[in-house]
Amino acid sequence: HVLTEQRKYQGIEAVVENVSEAGETQRAILRSAAFYGRASVILKEDIRVGTRIRTDIFLDPIQNNGNPGEFDSKAYQRVRGVYYYGRLSHMEILRQGRGSLFGEIRQSMAEKLLRVLPQPESGLLSAILLGEAIGLEEDCRSMFQKLGISHILAISGLHVGMIYRILQKIAGKKRRSAAVIPLAGLWGYTILTGGAASTIRAAVICTVSAFQKRGGGKTDSLNSLASSAWVLLV
Repeated sequence: HVLTEQRKYQGIEAVVENVSEAGETQRAILRSAAFYGRASVILKEDIRVGTRIRTDIFLDPIQNNGNPGEFDSKAYQRVRGVYYYGRLSHMEILRQGRGSLFGEIRQSMAEKLLRVLPQPESGLLSAILLGEAIGLEEDCRSMFQKLGISHILAISGLHVGMIYRILQKIAGKKRRSAAVIPLAGLWGYTILTGGAASTIRAAVICTVSAFQKRGGGKTDSLNSLASSAWVLLV
């Protein structure tokens, strides 16, 4: 059952299911057989998805403040299966996680950029091209936020559209593979960069538009957008 009050567990085993940047630290989602659902915790050290740990954890059920009209963080987290905020007092790594193949490739490419180029160029390229913010300096991130252009640092429709147009130019128009190669490259790039909702949306729109052209029809932006919304909803 879902806990309704704070509780501490000692010496339990848990698996890291998801990791995201949270400033200078990392926010991870833990799953354990010791409690129902998942817990969101802050980690001060780098850790990979799939890592198995033994830890002492203090669980606090997620609650809303009750202010009228505020964001319903409890419902938002429950959709993801997250029921608690957790605090770790001790952590021992039992087995390192390898993560996904595309995640490993993405991280390897980001590390190569950091070795080849100086800062802040390497951190910017890693974030803009790969969606990997491991080398992005905090001063640079803050500057983009103050200017209101921090969306450039996230993989979105702009990046996907540019990649798709470049692949179209490379494939040419007369070959039979003119539609296959750009779409294959497009979806490969989407998976490589983590498959965020904004990236998938743009990839679906490009795919629908490509099939519209392939069938001899005209591209319709509203139909493409509606199809993308339907796919994401499903």
